[in-house]
Parts: sequence; structure tokens; C-alpha cells
Amino acid sequence: MNRYRLTELFGWLNLLLALLSVLALPMIEPPAGMEKLSLGSVQFLWILVAAAMTYASKQKLLGSDIGHKAYPATLAAYLLFALICYRYLGLGG
Repeated sequence: MNRYRLTELFGWLNLLLALLSVLALPMIEPPAGMEKLSLGSVQFLWILVAAAMTYASKQKLLGSDIGHKAYPATLAAYLLFALICYRYLGLGG
């Protein structure tokens, strides 16, 4: 299977999980010292990054110029998002 197709599927999975987490937001308790609004902001950022990854992967599969330019940027954005989550959960000190 093509790596761009795998990235697109990973993006769809992330988008689904992010939307489910937004629906579960009233039941989720944020980490100690954080507010519910900041948790919502992280979830919103997750949705944006997942949607961008899905779109860029699809465009890369189609061979468009925007796909060639946006695909590496979405991978970097996802890495930065993972680091934000690492810090938000208190694992980063």
C-alpha cells in the first residue's frame, strides 16, 4: 500500500477520534492545573491537523502541486501537535 494512502487513513482515524473526543468533552476531566477550555483548544487543534493531513495526503495521491507542498508541512504539524499533547499532559515537565 502506498505511504500516502496510509497517511490519509491515519488522518481519517485521527479525525474520527478527535470528533469522538469532542463529543465526550463534558465527561472528560482535564489534567490537574488545566481548564476545560484549554482541553477544547487542544481538541480543536487536533481536528485541524487531522483534516489537513487527510487533505494533503489525498492531494499528494492525485499528484497536485498543493499536495507536494502541503504534505511535508502536515507531517511536521502533526509532530508539533504530538509535542503539544506531551507537554499538555504534564509529561514534558
